[in-house]
Amino acid sequence: DVQDKIYKQDLSIKDITFDIDSMNFYELFISVGEDGFRFIVTNSQDQRCLLIEEYQFFSRLKVQEILACLHKIYDTSLYLKANFWFSINVIVRDSPFTLIPWEYFDENQAEKYLKFTQQQLSNLQVKVNRQKQPNAMNVFGVDNQFVEWFSQAYPNRNINFLHQTQVFIEGIQRQNQGKKGFDQIHVYIEPTYFIIGVWQENKLTLMNIYHYRTAGDFIY
Repeated sequence: DVQDKIYKQDLSIKDITFDIDSMNFYELFISVGEDGFRFIVTNSQDQRCLLIEEYQFFSRLKVQEILACLHKIYDTSLYLKANFWFSINVIVRDSPFTLIPWEYFDENQAEKYLKFTQQQLSNLQVKVNRQKQPNAMNVFGVDNQFVEWFSQAYPNRNINFLHQTQVFIEGIQRQNQGKKGFDQIHVYIEPTYFIIGVWQENKLTLMNIYHYRTAGDFIY
């Protein structure tokens, strides 16, 4: 059976240079959402990607169902339970976010900013990260149950929570580093949603997430 028909492993690739005795130099990046789970291990010294595993959920799961899957995945993983990573980073998907220009950002108003995109915040912990390019603050919500679960999975560690849009933006900016006046549209596609980013004259002018349920929805 495929994990009681809840999820399946889609991908597992390990670099030949991966060394379990060097894990204190490795950075762990975990990406979790209602449609799946993946994790990537990189070497903090040269940014080389050493390991990637991806798991697909057979349906869009609720938080409690996702956590049940994480328990099973962690119980069978050779590496995830280790607590001596150089850094631990959790990238959240399917969560509300907004970008606020740095010069207008007021830390005391972070929750208010997020309410423009998500009225109900009682089950969310509001997080704020600074985007280097554009010069803005990424304000987003993380479900309280996720925060608690990962805190228990990695006790006494500082866990960096990131929004998927932040990683998306930084990756594109790094790809275009040194270019002048680039005009580009980037689309990142997941099984139940996609992210669109538009750059004009090196400046981010649009960043949004659009959900879909069928192929017809996506094309429309």
